[in-house]
Amino acid sequence: MMKKLYLFLIAVCLLLGYQSGAQTTNPAPYCAATSSGLGCGFSEFGTVTINTLSNSATCAQGNTSNSEYTYWNNGGSNTTNLIPGQTYPMTLTSANLIDICVWFDWNKDNTFSITEAIQPSGFINFTGSISTSVTVPSNAAIGIIRMRVRSRATNSGNGPGNACTAFGSGNTKDFDVTVSLPNSTNNPFAFPIPNFYAPDTVWLNSPTTLVN
Repeated sequence: MMKKLYLFLIAVCLLLGYQSGAQTTNPAPYCAATSSGLGCGFSEFGTVTINTLSNSATCAQGNTSNSEYTYWNNGGSNTTNLIPGQTYPMTLTSANLIDICVWFDWNKDNTFSITEAIQPSGFINFTGSISTSVTVPSNAAIGIIRMRVRSRATNSGNGPGNACTAFGSGNTKDFDVTVSLPNSTNNPFAFPIPNFYAPDTVWLNSPTTLVN
């Protein structure tokens, strides 16, 4: 019984996209994204929101003081669930005049390719608040993927091919995002199904029956 309960708790963690740990300046296994020279706070972006993810920390509030890169892997409001084929509004803010670009590692190959970048024309030379739409590819990898958001002083060069470029201004934030299928009794990355009753079956690659 205890083993079955343990497996059930693991399933719940997967369903919720749970991530342990805290924010860090180590991007592994992804490439580094450094911004140095002009110091923290110059040409940084402020808030980024998509679905239930919302982060407004300044770069000085990251892992260490004057950290222009932070990997926010501590769950809560720093992560969200997205469904393939669905479109979600994304909003970013900045008190500086910047260029900004966003990447989603949709195929989960630990790289940010040019085709995975999101940079509408409004992301260039903007200040204040800007919104766009993000459509999750229908063939996106199921599970936890990485999202990267980078800013740079306007007209300095920050485009789809600059996910790993060393900058002299701006900041970078990485986030974990869980790509989930709609409710399904045999999908470990589906959204939680309410009103769970035992006996029932939870799928963890093989069926596990929960009994009282």
